[in-house]
Amino acid sequence: MLRAHPERHILPPGVRVAGDVPATARRAKVAAGHRQPLGGTGFLLAYDRPLDADIAVGRAGVLHAQAEPASGADRCSQAFNGHRDAIWSMTLAGADRHWITSCEGHGVTDPEVSPSGTMLAFTCFSRTGSALFASRADGSHLQQLKPFSDQVGSKEDWSPDSGRIMFIAQAGGAVNTATIRPDGTGLFWVTHYPAGGPLAFGNSYSPDGRWIVLRLENDGLYALYKIHPDGSGLQQITPFSTFRPRGMAWGSAT
Repeated sequence: MLRAHPERHILPPGVRVAGDVPATARRAKVAAGHRQPLGGTGFLLAYDRPLDADIAVGRAGVLHAQAEPASGADRCSQAFNGHRDAIWSMTLAGADRHWITSCEGHGVTDPEVSPSGTMLAFTCFSRTGSALFASRADGSHLQQLKPFSDQVGSKEDWSPDSGRIMFIAQAGGAVNTATIRPDGTGLFWVTHYPAGGPLAFGNSYSPDGRWIVLRLENDGLYALYKIHPDGSGLQQITPFSTFRPRGMAWGSAT
């Protein structure tokens, strides 16, 4: 079982972001769910659960809880709501805590450790919106990759080779999924839905990097799709319904 931590996903009052985070924040929510088999791999369909809920882990490699920290090889990073919103590092035993970054001091969430263990990607907040940032794992070389006006969502993911970061952005009233290199170059829009069209919330790369799983929203209904990172091969996984999957994580089913 995994215990959820309420320190995760704390937003400044009044901030709304595009993505899988409660718009009313100052409360954290746990996203947990059940396995959906898909071509020899598995990922989680997630939904809101109460704070401090215990979540059955199941088989290794297919767990995601929004209220949990991202993990590196022997340490994990977590956003704490203490004297200031910040990303901290600690051992897996919960000891040796070190401050990593407060970004620009207006709030930070969703630290995602690169598969190489050398970098972090996260969402930072300002009074005008939310932006994508990256840094080295120790918090040095902080770099803004996308502007606050893009209203970047709170769910990033790294490609398996650590070469690209997937993120959600709301630009011009549209919600789409994009990828970018960790140095801020090579921006690529995976989806291109216009304002007033479907909303595309990318959540996770497949373990082989060939797919991204995303939620499409249209006319108040939700469905899971997968798409190649180059924007081709969009395939529907679940039918449109009122079930709203959140915080999907795609991993090996073995």
